[in-house]
Amino acid sequence: MSALTTTRNVRTDRPRLSVRGLLKAILDLDARYRSRQDLAELDARMLRDMGLTRADVAAELRRPLL
Repeated sequence: MSALTTTRNVRTDRPRLSVRGLLKAILDLDARYRSRQDLAELDARMLRDMGLTRADVAAELRRPLL
């Protein structure tokens, strides 16, 4: 076999881990958590202005962060 026809098995199903990527993931989770907490604190008038109900908020709060 020549060098031009050989291939390597490369894992592409998993992203590479890096400190920067891990930090970004943590910051994204924190932002999502804080946004949901802010949403939970809105009163009925504010939710109505946004076109949301308490049931919509409850459903959003039940969703996993990941």
